[in-house]
Amino acid sequence: MKVLIKNGQIISPGEAIASFDNEQEIQEAYEKIEGTYIKGKELCASIVSKASVKENNIRLINLKGVYMPYEGDYIIGKIIDVNSPNWYFVDLNCPYEAGLHIREASNQYLDTERYGMTHYFNYGDVIFSKIQKVSDTLKIDLTMKENGLRKLEGGVLAYFNPSKFARILGKNDSMIDLIQEKTGTKIFVGMNGVAWISGKAIDIKKAKEAIETVDSQGHMEGLTKDIDDMLKKKVNKK
Repeated sequence: MKVLIKNGQIISPGEAIASFDNEQEIQEAYEKIEGTYIKGKELCASIVSKASVKENNIRLINLKGVYMPYEGDYIIGKIIDVNSPNWYFVDLNCPYEAGLHIREASNQYLDTERYGMTHYFNYGDVIFSKIQKVSDTLKIDLTMKENGLRKLEGGVLAYFNPSKFARILGKNDSMIDLIQEKTGTKIFVGMNGVAWISGKAIDIKKAKEAIETVDSQGHMEGLTKDIDDMLKKKVNKK
């Protein structure tokens, strides 16, 4: 078997995930890996998914509909509880909440004895974070100890189907860069189906509408041009 995908890669339906030398091997893989079908000597994905590849073992994690947490995902979450002296609990826009330990909340030392937990993160705060670990029982641990991960202050949240994450970013971030450029906003996009938009109210509204359009029409060809045209019209109406 030759694996054609990388661990953590977002896979679209019809994309080949592995190739094989004989029919027996491909049949065995087809029976083992859910969300696939056989096309010639290749095994292809039948669902929008995220690849888990470990030592030539492939698993496709269904991304359509409800967000399923996966180690290494970058997410946008909201603090929903503070459990002194060590833990913040975070809503990930999915059935499972996550925990952020104070040791993982910053690269710097956070003196909670002096200032308290809510001095650093409080109820309702929005964070751009990374999933550090997901246990077999779906206990989720987050980390903020990486450049770029931080509290997102101000701004507005927009929600989309997590399966459209790659489409909203676009190839080499082309779609999200276009939306930011045309609306003058700053946008962070989480793999859990949450986007954070900062800017003037009127511009946030335009960016949110653009994201909602990509979410609903992500399967259409020529979408980048359509979004560009839509945003140009909104600018001309100023």
